[in-house]
Amino acid sequence: MNILFICDFYPQYGAKVVKELVHKLLQKRKGIIEDIYILSNSAGIYNNKFHTKREKNVVRVSSFSILPKVNYTISPFSIYKIKKLIQKLKPSLVHIHFLIYWNSLVGAFMSKVAHISSIITLHGFTHPSETNSAYYSFLLALYYKIFGNKILKNADAVTAVSLNTLDKVTSYFPEIPLHKFNYIPNGVDTEKFQSLKDDSEKIELRRKLGLPVDHFLVIYVGRLEVEKGVLDLLKVANLMDKEHSDIKFLFIGNGSLKRYIKDYQKNHKNVIYFDYRDPYPYLAASDVFVLPSFREGFSTSFLEAVSSGLPFISTYVGGVDDFLRRGGEGIIVSRGDINSIMKSILLLRDNYKEWKKVAIGNRRIVEKYFSLDVVAEMYKELYTRICE
Repeated sequence: MNILFICDFYPQYGAKVVKELVHKLLQKRKGIIEDIYILSNSAGIYNNKFHTKREKNVVRVSSFSILPKVNYTISPFSIYKIKKLIQKLKPSLVHIHFLIYWNSLVGAFMSKVAHISSIITLHGFTHPSETNSAYYSFLLALYYKIFGNKILKNADAVTAVSLNTLDKVTSYFPEIPLHKFNYIPNGVDTEKFQSLKDDSEKIELRRKLGLPVDHFLVIYVGRLEVEKGVLDLLKVANLMDKEHSDIKFLFIGNGSLKRYIKDYQKNHKNVIYFDYRDPYPYLAASDVFVLPSFREGFSTSFLEAVSSGLPFISTYVGGVDDFLRRGGEGIIVSRGDINSIMKSILLLRDNYKEWKKVAIGNRRIVEKYFSLDVVAEMYKELYTRICE
């Protein structure tokens, strides 16, 4: 079967996991999947343009942001483009990622018109009450009422990447039959994200990356936004700057809070910052991963960190709960609790050998339940069932 993926912002941030899933599905396609094509938009996060070089099996539609600094774009010609793609590829299945994006809406409509089976994957679900703006809350509720409901009803199956997302969406749309919903978590490439053998390898890697070799390194990887708790972690760095000079904080990512981190760096030396890049070597070179988010679907950065053998400190957000239910262990703090994050970092630093043993067990859980191999098999089974 040919499959058409529809995924805005591919392969940035949340859509990064989609790229990795496509790669793994193509590796395992024997006897089931012939090929996978991806339709995405031309404008990236906050209207940054994607590279213009030709991408195999990726079709981009012209798009633009409706408002500056808003993570939403409109693609006026996507109806025409999706129609042409469906006529050309004759896909057996359309796999739509994300509920609220423009091409998700158009893709759901066009697959229905063309009588092609469709699956929609929810990489998270924002309840209107969770927004910080009454205006945005109103628009989100209106979208769900007019479009979200129809998209989910028309889909042959709906998958959610975390149990938290699944609970929220089934509660918000009680009219959607429960048999449509499936839990398929995000996955991580456990062959790539591995822990280093010993401290000598870590020291060598830090030197190669230009990182301090004699400091306790706390890392955050992801979007630099308020909802990710980045400002809270920056406050922790500020509080620990003078009394704990042996601890440094490494931020990797892009977003609207990038300038705050750069401003902080002008007067402090305990924060290191890099634009987003391949996180693996930096995770492997670090000591602790912190996820201070207020809201998540299932953080791929979290899975990558745990797969890389790092102990973690996290708020109780979507996906982390799934990991804990499988027997995972880490330090859980309340959202916005700066003092608890600070105390937890010191606890891990002072008892690091014990927590590294815990991290080894966590890695095994990732391999068993959250590896890309496991997740790809779950999707292949779902594709086969839908297209029978």
